[in-house]
Amino acid sequence: MNARRRAQPRLENLENRLVMSSWTAVPHPDPTPPPREVASIETPRLFEPAITLRSLAELRHEQLHPHRHPIAMASSTFPTSLVLLQGGLLYRYQASGFSFVANNVIAAGIAFAPSGEEIDLIVYRGGNLFQYAGGKATFISSDVRSASLVFNTSGVGIYDIVFSNGALFQFYEGKAQFLTDNVRSASLALTPSNSPVYLIVFTNGSLYQSSAAGTRYITSGLTSASIAYPSGSFSPWFMFVFNDGLLVFQRPTGYVIISNQGLWASLTF
Repeated sequence: MNARRRAQPRLENLENRLVMSSWTAVPHPDPTPPPREVASIETPRLFEPAITLRSLAELRHEQLHPHRHPIAMASSTFPTSLVLLQGGLLYRYQASGFSFVANNVIAAGIAFAPSGEEIDLIVYRGGNLFQYAGGKATFISSDVRSASLVFNTSGVGIYDIVFSNGALFQFYEGKAQFLTDNVRSASLALTPSNSPVYLIVFTNGSLYQSSAAGTRYITSGLTSASIAYPSGSFSPWFMFVFNDGLLVFQRPTGYVIISNQGLWASLTF
């Protein structure tokens, strides 16, 4: 993919490509997951935030506060996140702080099913993707770089998987739809009206946002970016991880630096 193509990623008309339906996991002859600690499942929460994507460059000049929980907010007004730190250590990040989830991880995604069940997508070193739900592990695919999951307003799950070659595919009804290539991470969120909004980090570290309004460049130097809409709100929340490990949580009243040892992050409501 040449430089001109990176500057204009093929993300047009994503709304027309989203076929809201179920997806069946890829079968595997020996679906034995690596060891991990299965934490308790929580209930989805409701929020009313507002956010913008401005002034990300200012984060470089802020004092870092690694491994601390700097936001004083009630748990009923706080998202749930999976945060990957140096050493391949994956943690769940909530209003109460951090709790260990798994090790030997390179990327992760999180979502709540309509039933309230937490679903974790974890990519281990070597590229094997597993889904964890209800205390069970299901092998999804090999040769994976990252993965994310979102449920639409009808309660149907949509998987977006980036493979090791940088190709981004969306899965539904057992089918795969190619979206674009040279991708590092992809996060899909759906507004309350079911309109898709993508955050795409390309392999050169450039972050783009794509929606029905068009595609626009946001910033550069990123490893991953995640977006999620609270129930009933058109104002999304974000998590950004920069190449130097700066992990940022952006919320209605501004941004908070969570760690300077970040590798990946994903949030959900």
